[in-house]
Order: sequence, then structure tokens, then C-alpha cells
Amino acid sequence: MKLTINGTPCDVRDGVTVEELLQERSLDTAGVIVELNRALLASARWDTADLAENDCLEIVSFVGGG
Repeated sequence: MKLTINGTPCDVRDGVTVEELLQERSLDTAGVIVELNRALLASARWDTADLAENDCLEIVSFVGGG
């Protein structure tokens, strides 16, 4: 299925959830915010949020520094 992730078209397997997608991309979910189709998605819903054809995701990771 086709998605747009951070402005880039991507192919992912059908039926993937947001949480599975983050794990497959080896993203550390601490300090991550996900926007699904322009709406902020609470991390408590990542494991039940099934993605669909043509969904748009913005995945933002906070980076600390000093």
C-alpha cells in the first residue's frame, strides 16, 4: 500500500499499524510525535491505528542537545 511519510511516497505492507511501522523503521518511540492525516495521534492509539492507502504521516523525533 502507498503512504506518504514526511513528504516522501513509501510502500508499506497492508494492515500495518502506526506502532508496527515505527518498529519496522527502527525508530525509538521515546520523544516521537505522529501526525496522521494532519491530526495528532496519541501514542496510546499507535497500536490500534491501522494505516490505509494514501494516508499521510508526519513523524517527528525530538532531539536533545546542549
